Amino acid sequence: MHKHLKGLAAVALAAAVLLTAGIAVAGEAKYPDRIVLHSGPPISGVKILSADGKRITYVKFYGEPGKEREISADRVKEISLGDAPADLRRAVSDYRKNTQKAYEKALGYLEKLPATAGREWLYAPYKLTLHADCLMKLGKQSEALPKYAQVISRYRKSFYFLQAIDGKAKAHNVLKQYEEAAKTFLELDPKDNYRVLGANQPYGKLWQLRGRFGMASALAKLPADAAKAGVIYSGLVEVCGKILANPPKELSGSVAEITVMHQRSLVGKAEVLMNSGQLDAARQWITSIHPRVKDKAARLTLFMALGELSMKAGDKATDATEKKVKYKEALLAYMRVYILYPDQKAQRPRAMLRAGNASELLGTRPDNTRAVAIYKELVTEFPKTPEAEDARKRLEALGVRLRGHK
Repeated sequence: MHKHLKGLAAVALAAAVLLTAGIAVAGEAKYPDRIVLHSGPPISGVKILSADGKRITYVKFYGEPGKEREISADRVKEISLGDAPADLRRAVSDYRKNTQKAYEKALGYLEKLPATAGREWLYAPYKLTLHADCLMKLGKQSEALPKYAQVISRYRKSFYFLQAIDGKAKAHNVLKQYEEAAKTFLELDPKDNYRVLGANQPYGKLWQLRGRFGMASALAKLPADAAKAGVIYSGLVEVCGKILANPPKELSGSVAEITVMHQRSLVGKAEVLMNSGQLDAARQWITSIHPRVKDKAARLTLFMALGELSMKAGDKATDATEKKVKYKEALLAYMRVYILYPDQKAQRPRAMLRAGNASELLGTRPDNTRAVAIYKELVTEFPKTPEAEDARKRLEALGVRLRGHK
């Protein structure tokens, strides 16, 4: 009997050893990973050994692994985990469809996933970041913030750490928490290295530029910090121009993104000048940069700035003819925004409202008729916006009552 018990104990011990071994290797990759780059073919059939904000190290998955290889994190767009749970794969697939319904489906999958699975150091921050990104797409910024914060506090050495900082800053920005947004964006370039080529610490030049651009955009919305925003925009114009003239190898796949930041910084500087009351300087700057701005969103913002400049000039003018000229210029600038860029939904309501305002200020019966038509279109297309509410008030002032509206 004693021998039998000893035998059972040995079997139990062996089972425990096997179970423990199983737990120990649970964090190993069972299927190959894939590294998706900003440009060029993906790196497939690999096992990722480490991934942080600076570099990804990996070996071949199949056969003899061979030597370790590494790639700069700046070049990596996405990591596809070979051992990701099925629901995480489904969530990623739906997220990529870029529709409201797909984001909701992705969120449903993410909410069912466990907090840890497979290689926890890769899986957990990936799941949390994707969850937060989905919430952002669905307009739930307040719910996204704690998800990003978890990644930032728990996974500082993760590849997703910088993405979480960026996402958190953008969430604060959407919530109009501009001081907090600027403070968070600063974490991407804490050493103020963004203007110096070759000074890539701590997270690389691309993240420095992203952080400073986001910071400038946030500060520009705070009147007391507009001058700081202008300085940053000027620095970005200079350094992005240098990079685009001779892109270093590590940024060759990010030229398109840097081009956009360069052009939007050109326009951002114009907005800062205008909002600080330097109207002549703003107009001169816009005239000088206009041919260089090709990015759709940047051109749209440029036309909005031109519209505002002309409106302010019309308001200040004492000569009646000059007033009409300036209001006409403003009207045309605003109309270019909502006619040429119908897909830019964020700016469209504001452009329509200001076009109606400018048309009214021209003062003739045809101008008022045009204003009424613009206001009606605004109310129909964007009924729940603050601009639509202003449009209803203007229609009432013009003696127009909309059916179905009180």
